[in-house]
Amino acid sequence: MWAQAEKVNVHYGISAGIPGSGWKAEGGFEPVMTTNDSTNVTLRFLVVGNKLYLGATVPDKSIGGGGGFNYFDGFLMGLKNHSSPDFPKPIDEYLYSWWYPREGGTVCPCAQAIDSAVGNPPIFKGLWAPDPVCDCVTGLVVPRTATQIANWDARTVVNGTTNQDVTTDVGYTVEMVFDLGVIGYNATKAAGDTIEWNISVYDTDNWWKNPLQTDLSRNRTWLQNPWGRDMWYDELRIYTRPNVTTVSGALPAIDPDLRMPITGLPAPTIDGNLNDAVWAVAPELQDSLERQRAPRQLPEHRQVPLRSVPAATVGRRPRSRATAVRGRPRRRHREVRVEG
Repeated sequence: MWAQAEKVNVHYGISAGIPGSGWKAEGGFEPVMTTNDSTNVTLRFLVVGNKLYLGATVPDKSIGGGGGFNYFDGFLMGLKNHSSPDFPKPIDEYLYSWWYPREGGTVCPCAQAIDSAVGNPPIFKGLWAPDPVCDCVTGLVVPRTATQIANWDARTVVNGTTNQDVTTDVGYTVEMVFDLGVIGYNATKAAGDTIEWNISVYDTDNWWKNPLQTDLSRNRTWLQNPWGRDMWYDELRIYTRPNVTTVSGALPAIDPDLRMPITGLPAPTIDGNLNDAVWAVAPELQDSLERQRAPRQLPEHRQVPLRSVPAATVGRRPRSRATAVRGRPRRRHREVRVEG
């Protein structure tokens, strides 16, 4: 199934080709040694019903996380909340990582015994996770509720051993699911929807060597927005439309929001009157307060298909794959067409 999903690459030190994306070293040394490696993550997207699925393949020679921020591996993500009445739509944080917070100032820090414990799994932080993450008395991770799990969940397979650098790890894979309905999306309607999402991939290598050596590396690489709670950055857009499937033919193109035609008519006279001939052929752009307050719709010219895999092929409900296309520099975002 994941083989049918289009791929988006997040690579430290290499431009994603999208204004707004980037990378930053957070400490240590550049990841250029044989015992560390730079972030080079492959992301895949699927849609089933009104849920977004994320698949990630992460080569990593040193996997894990400590108690301090920026000392961990994992994904800091954001989803714009379309259920909010506010404009622009606020962003909700989804942090899935090996960060077990216990740095100075942490409310209810995690116990020292589980800070950098060998074999630790990644944990959840953000909208659908306990806050604080660890129990104020025991210092252990607070279990998530059934509702939190239903709204956001993930599983990770590690090829190696987390939080140890005696041997070199190979990497890890992640399968993750987001419930879109609880934050105001509807990918099942005929017009589809536009999912606004971003990610910053954190990578810490060789933090667990004693003593630390020059192969210690800490960095992050992001698509569009480096954070999970700052809505003024742009986002990667995932377009969905359920009537375009894996057997429906070529994908429709994503048209621009507005076309500016070239005309041979004379330029208008700037006199405050729109009676020049050229104004009659100018494109219109209309908006109103009522329209702004209406639920976000995907205009017909921007609807992008969801390619569904026939249920008989996989023995499950149809799923979709995403096709990446170039974002528009004006808006500084990456557009991903999800074939539903």
